[in-house]
Amino acid sequence: MGRDPTKLTNKQETFVQGLIKGLSQRQAYIKAGYKYKKDRMDSLDQQASKLSKNIKVLSRYNKLMKEHKEKALWTREMACNELLEMLSDSKEASNFTGRYNSIKELNAVGDIYPKEIEVDISDPVYLAKTLKKLPKEKLEVLMNEFSKDY
Repeated sequence: MGRDPTKLTNKQETFVQGLIKGLSQRQAYIKAGYKYKKDRMDSLDQQASKLSKNIKVLSRYNKLMKEHKEKALWTREMACNELLEMLSDSKEASNFTGRYNSIKELNAVGDIYPKEIEVDISDPVYLAKTLKKLPKEKLEVLMNEFSKDY
């Protein structure tokens, strides 16, 4: 019996899972275990891009993204409803700590405040491109955090 033509290889699946988790194509390609030459990052990027356009890989990526979005939206809606109920209950009971914690969690669920920024510093070109894309305010926060460590 032959191999299923729609099934991904282990490396392809790992690549897709990396993309779903938010890795760049380059990072997902490396994490999947594909071979590359460290002095040929342009070739690595081309291969990662080519892999991401593979019909089986793209199909799997789209399927997982759809599932992920549906789950995330439903979970966020449910979390917000629960937190709003807790906020209402804490107001009625004059529970200031409960109210504060409910508001804090609602802000986190609603993405009101920015999350931490992860930057891969092993590749200076990638680092420079990533930093160039950040707004000035986030760069200032990053620089302040960096200066605290050093």
